[in-house]
Amino acid sequence: MAAAQIFHPIEAAGGVLRFYREFSKDAPDELAIYTLIVHMPPVDPFPAAYWGKPAIVLVACHCGPVDEGKAALEPLLHFGDPVLAVVDAMPYVALQQSFDAGTPAGERYYWKAHHLDGLADEVLDTVAEYTRDLPGEFTIVGIEPLGGAFGRVDPAATAFAYRHAPYTFGIWTGWSDPAKDEQNMAWTRRFYDAMAPFGTGAYVNYLDQDEGGRVEAAYGSNFSRMVEVKKRWDPDNLFRMNQNISPGE
Repeated sequence: MAAAQIFHPIEAAGGVLRFYREFSKDAPDELAIYTLIVHMPPVDPFPAAYWGKPAIVLVACHCGPVDEGKAALEPLLHFGDPVLAVVDAMPYVALQQSFDAGTPAGERYYWKAHHLDGLADEVLDTVAEYTRDLPGEFTIVGIEPLGGAFGRVDPAATAFAYRHAPYTFGIWTGWSDPAKDEQNMAWTRRFYDAMAPFGTGAYVNYLDQDEGGRVEAAYGSNFSRMVEVKKRWDPDNLFRMNQNISPGE
């Protein structure tokens, strides 16, 4: 598998986000590309002048022959002036785990998310505005691709109803100091509210503890059917550790 990780300074976010929009919309099924806003890791080979500062990253993989993948990902190397740019063969698991160190277990996290119908300029401008100053040392803001083969499944075929949505947008805020709880959670809520006009539905895996009221939105047109499944197969609500459907719905 060929993979890419392309880091740009946060000042380039507006242009990088628009490049992402154009590059991702025509991507073949074999190619998935994410854009993430993170703090630049304070380690080599990242330039020391950028350590700890917000950065925007294009993270991609091509699940086909490596040479084809490298060719498909090569345009990422030639856009803008990246701080660090790598396109090379990589095991999928290695790519999947490459950001684990930036979200260590046992810290303080607060999440909000929307599905997106598209990436209009207003969407991208809002993301760029809110991420210029990125609170929380473990915070990640990201746009995830859906679409492709995923989007060609009948929405009624599974529990997940939002097959038409081409992207998911997530605010995954993370920090260590309890004194910053209210500050960081308030920023997350403001950002989430600012993105709400562009959002559709919800993603159940990204619902936080205060979002029980969004469970119905997470299943959309499939909710009533999933309630009946829950009542039949889990009437005692054994599976309840996430924001789940209650058998009493």
